[in-house]
Amino acid sequence: MSERHHAAGSYAKVSSETPPAHTPPTAAEQAAQPPTSLPDAKPGRSRILAFAVLCVLCLALAIGSITWAAMRGRAATTSSQPVTVASNASAPVVAPTDQPFVLFQHVARDQHYAKIAFAPIGTPNESRTVTGLTCERVYFAAGQGLCLLTEGGLINQYFAYTFGPDFRPRHKIAMAGLPSRARISSDGRYGTATVFVHGHSYADGNLSTQTILIDMATGATLGELEQFTVERDGADIKAVDFNFWGVTFAHDSNRYYATLATGGQTYLVEGDVAARTMRVRRENVECPSLSPDNKRIAFKKRMPGRNVTWRVHVLDLETMQETPVNEARSVDDQVEWLDDQTILYAVDADVWSVPADGSGAPTKFVAQALSPAIVR
Repeated sequence: MSERHHAAGSYAKVSSETPPAHTPPTAAEQAAQPPTSLPDAKPGRSRILAFAVLCVLCLALAIGSITWAAMRGRAATTSSQPVTVASNASAPVVAPTDQPFVLFQHVARDQHYAKIAFAPIGTPNESRTVTGLTCERVYFAAGQGLCLLTEGGLINQYFAYTFGPDFRPRHKIAMAGLPSRARISSDGRYGTATVFVHGHSYADGNLSTQTILIDMATGATLGELEQFTVERDGADIKAVDFNFWGVTFAHDSNRYYATLATGGQTYLVEGDVAARTMRVRRENVECPSLSPDNKRIAFKKRMPGRNVTWRVHVLDLETMQETPVNEARSVDDQVEWLDDQTILYAVDADVWSVPADGSGAPTKFVAQALSPAIVR
C-alpha cells in the first residue's frame, strides 16, 4: 500500500447547495468566446489554441460518455429481469412513513439509470418508485440520507450529499476520490463516507482510502478515521499505510466497527466516536455490517488463492465464531441486514438475499439494483 495522497487532518468543505447541473458548452458557444492568446500573439495562434481547447473538451466528454455507456451496458447484460417503475423521477417523491422499505440505486438500462429508488420490503420486485436523485452509493436511516457522487467535467470532482425524506440535497461535502461506501447510524445522527483516493477497488495493492465522519444534521465533517487513535494488544499503533473503510454503527451511534488495512492485512476494529479511538478485534475482516440486534457482524472475507475473491461470513461477537453463508460467488460489497436472520448483498447488478446462519440458498431480492438500505 502506498503512503496517503491526501493530508491527514484536512477537513472537507461543506456548503448547503444543490448539485449543479453540468451542461457542456456547445461548439458554437466555444467559438463565440474571446481569443485566449496573449495580446501580442498572432491571430493564427489564437485560432489554434481555441481549436486545441475545443478538442480537449470533446475528448473529455467522449471519455465520460463511453464510461457512462459502459456502466449502463454492464448493468443491462448482468441482469435481464424486467422491472416496473411506478413513479416518474420528475414527480415529487417522499419516502414512505407507514411501512418498511428497501432503498437502492436503480440500474436498469432506461432513462432512470443510477437514480435512487425504493420499494416495499414485502414485494420489492413488483414495483419501484424512482426519485430524481442520482447517486453512485447511497444509504438512508431515520429520515437522513447520504449520497456519494462523481461530477464529471474536464476534471472529475467527488462529493457526498446529505438529503432528507424528500430526496432533495441539503449539504454538499467535497471528497478526495471515487465513491465506495456509505453508512448512517440507526438514529440518523452520524454518517460515514469512504472513497478511493488512490486505486479503484479493494483488490488494488496500491489502495488508499479516505473515510470521514459526518454530522448528518449540519453536514459538518467531524474528522477522518485516520486521525483517531488505534490500539492493539494494549498499545497504540500507527503506520503511514493505515486505510479505513466499511463503517457500521451500533444502536447508541457512538460505538462502531470498521475495517483497518495495514501491512498487507485487514483487521476488524471497534471504535468510539466521542473518544476518537479504535481497538483491533480480529484479522481478515472487511466491510463489516452489524446485525439489527447488534449481536453479529456480516463481513466479506478474503480467500486464499491467486485470484482475489471474497466470501461472506457472519461473526458472533460473543463467541467470536464465524460462519460462512451459503453463497459461492465472490461478493465485493458491504452487506445489509434484511432482518436478524437474513442478509442482503449485491452481485453484478442485482441484490440477493441468503440466510445468515449458513443454511438455505441465495435468492434474488431486488433485480437491477445496487447499494441496498433497509429502512424499518
